[in-house]
Formats: sequence, C-alpha cells, structure tokens
Amino acid sequence: MLNSNNSNLTLFVYGGNGGSGGLVSYCKGLFGSRSVPLDIDVFFICSPEFCNELGPLDSNVRIIQHSWISNSNRLKRLIWHLWIYPRLILKEHVDVELYVSGSLPLYRRIFHGGAIIATTCHNLLPFDLKEIERHPLNPDYRAFLRIRKELKRSLQQLAGIIFISEHSKNVVLEQLITNPEYAVIPHGLEEKFRLERPRSYVIGEPVTLLYVSPVFPYKHHDSVVRSVKWVRDMTGRDIQLRLVGGGGHSAVRELEALIKSEHAESYVTLVGNLGRKELSHELTSTDIFVFASSCEAFPITLLEAMGFRLPIACSNRVGMDTMLRDAGVYFDPEDVSSLSQAIIKLLSSEEMRRDCGEKAFTYAQEYTWVNCAIETFRFLSTLSR
Repeated sequence: MLNSNNSNLTLFVYGGNGGSGGLVSYCKGLFGSRSVPLDIDVFFICSPEFCNELGPLDSNVRIIQHSWISNSNRLKRLIWHLWIYPRLILKEHVDVELYVSGSLPLYRRIFHGGAIIATTCHNLLPFDLKEIERHPLNPDYRAFLRIRKELKRSLQQLAGIIFISEHSKNVVLEQLITNPEYAVIPHGLEEKFRLERPRSYVIGEPVTLLYVSPVFPYKHHDSVVRSVKWVRDMTGRDIQLRLVGGGGHSAVRELEALIKSEHAESYVTLVGNLGRKELSHELTSTDIFVFASSCEAFPITLLEAMGFRLPIACSNRVGMDTMLRDAGVYFDPEDVSSLSQAIIKLLSSEEMRRDCGEKAFTYAQEYTWVNCAIETFRFLSTLSR
C-alpha cells in the first residue's frame, strides 16, 4: 500500500558503503538522470564516502548520510543496523525498500516483517558454482561459498528482484525455491562512452589490444596473455596488450608471474584501476578490444567498448551474444587457440573491423539510463500495489 500520509510512493534506496564502479554508475544512472517520477519520494541512504563518490543526484532525491554505516567501530555499525536504520524506516512510513548492491543489510537479514523489499542482482559469481569450484585453493573460495549462501537466503525473502540480463535471471531463478516478482532491466551507457565522431579502422604498428576487467580467475587474463604471445609469434606483428583494472591480490600476483615466465614484459602492461576520464582515453586510442570473462551479470565494460565503436573479440560464454550479437568475433576463453584465431581475424580485415565496430555502436544506443530508470521505477511501483 502507498504511504497513507500522501499519494506518493515512498522509496528507500539503501546504498550503504557503495561498492564497485559499476554500482556507482548504476546509482548515478538511476537517480541522476532526471527520470525519478514526481509521484515517488526517494530517500537514498549511504555513507559519506559513497555520497562523495556519487556526486550530485536529482533534486528530488533526498540523500541521508550517516557515518556509522562505514564506521570502523563494530559496535557503532551494529547500532546503525539494529537501531538507527529500523527507526528511520518507521519514521518515514516506507512503502518499498530497494537494496541496490544485491545483498540485504544486517537488520533486514534478521527481521523482514511485512516490508516490501526489492534488490538488484549485480553479482552473478556466487550463483555460478562451476566458476567458484574452479579454484578451490583460492583464498576467496570460502568467502564466495558464504556469500552464495547469504545471497540465496536473502533473495528468497524478497518481493521483487531486478536482474540486469536474461542470463543472470536464468541462472539465479533456477536456484531459488520461491517465486518472487522480477524484471529484467539492463544498465544504461553513459553519454561520455558514446563516440559520436567516426573512428578509423586502419591499424599500423604497434597494434594495441585492450582488456578492461579486474583480475580474477574467471576473467581469464592468462588466456589473453598467452594468446597475444602466440599471435605475435605467428604473425610477426608488434602487438601491445594493455590490461586495465585492479583485482584480487593473489590473482594479480599470479598474472605478474605469468607475464614474467612468458617473457612478455615488453608488450603486456598492467595498467591498474583508472578513472572514467582515463578509461575513455584508453578506449579512444586502442585498436581492438578483448573481453574474455566466463561469468558476468552484465558486462558493462563490453558495452562501453561498443559505445566507442571498437572491433571486439568476445567470450562465447554467459549470454554475451545477446548484447553484442553479430558485432564481434567470438572465442572460448579457456582455449588459447580459439582466442588467437579471433584476434587474427580482426587483425586481418579492415572491413571486418569496421563492420563489427559500427554495428556494435548501433546496438549500444539501445542502452540508456533514462530507459533503465523508467523501467525500474515502474517495476517498483507495481510491487507496492
């Protein structure tokens, strides 16, 4: 039911401590694209640090900051979760609660009551047991199993789930014993990642390949490095690989060791994390984009490469073809030969590069934050009826 004090729906959005760059973009897109309906009163709850990271949101979004959300003192965090936050919900007569990170805070894991609760499912890895069990000795293995258990329990309590891809929906729903309402609403593409001017598809020497992704086992950076070495040896071309993104410490160390063992230091650069402006520069100056992940809820860096009209060699896993369609050359991310052949195909034909890049740009135009916001608020409104 709607808040009895007025005819507007009161929506509490819990941002908490924030999270990845994708979550930041999601919150900016939903609540900073001037698409919040006038009949929805939005309260955005977050830590001061996350608020600063978000920057300004729409004028009709009320931001509630509290330093105890991210306080290093465990007692203060418990008081926030079990006393301050529940009283805030009662005070504002909340109709719908949206947890954008995909997991519920402590209070809502303990006490559900009759609240109408929804979440956005951003993290698919905890539901992909094959990927988790691929590396049982990984230090993160037990953590992923624990997160998997917590997320499944949380999702089964919800009134609604927002999935950001059809593949994500299919993977998660088959593992739940309940049947919550759901909607599939993909992310939008920031305007700064739409290259409106023409791109040249002529490539000389050196050839620059770019892979934007945090370093984790399921991202298959090892296959990309070995493939570039193989293509360099087979073609004699000067191919430079740039790897943008942070990642787990153990995975980064393993990748560094691989680069050294392959004697690839002269042509593989670990760039690390970049800001949005620097990332735009990387996408502008590269020749071919590689996307080698085998587990994704929504491949935002793939969409950004599409927006920059790049020819793309793309993993054939997890429904990537629903976004890229016929605008890429696909490969098996666990098969070095498959990826190598995909790179060679793009290297060998300017016509293919142009065809893939221009199609990718056209398909990327379908993804806007305005559409994402409109569909999201429509779905949340239906839950309150």
